[in-house]
Amino acid sequence: LSGSPITDQKSSGRCWIFASTNVFKEFIKSKFKLNNFQFSQNYLFFYDKLEKCNFFLNNILTSLDEELDSRLIQFLLQLPINDGGQFTMIQNLVNKYGLVPHEIYPDSASSISTSRLNYLINNKLREFALILRKLSKDEKNLTTTNSIKLVKESMLKEIFNILTLTLGVPPK
Repeated sequence: LSGSPITDQKSSGRCWIFASTNVFKEFIKSKFKLNNFQFSQNYLFFYDKLEKCNFFLNNILTSLDEELDSRLIQFLLQLPINDGGQFTMIQNLVNKYGLVPHEIYPDSASSISTSRLNYLINNKLREFALILRKLSKDEKNLTTTNSIKLVKESMLKEIFNILTLTLGVPPK
C-alpha cells in the first residue's frame, strides 16, 4: 500500500526528516517490491544535531572578536540549535551519512519528545561558547588557535556522547 507505514513525528520538529524519508521509502518500496519498509528518522536526526552543534561552535570560533553583548553573539546564544530543517540539509545529511532502515536504528524517547534534549544541548553549547571565548581572550594563557580547535573537538565529542546516550549509538 502506497504511503504505509504511516509515520508520526510525535512531539518533535522533525517533520522535514519525516517528509523526506517518506519520499525515499516509496522509491525503495517500488524498486524492490517491498510491502512494508521505513527509513530511520532518528539516524538522520542524530547526525543533524551533531552537524548543527559543529556549525554553532564554528560560528563561535569565527566570531571571537565580537563582544559578548553584540547582536551576533546574542543571536547565536539565543537558540544555538533546534529541530527544524530543509531539503538542502537532508541532501547534505544523506550524502554524508547515508540512510539506514528504521528497524536498525529506531526512535528513542528523546527523539519522540525532543524538548529536554534540545534544552540540554542548547545549555551545553552556551557553556561551551563561553569557554571558547574565555580561552581566546585569556592573555595569561598563551592559547594557540590549534589548542582552541582541540578544545572545540573535545566539546563536539561530549555532544556526540550526549547524543548516543539519548538517541542511541548510530550504526556504522
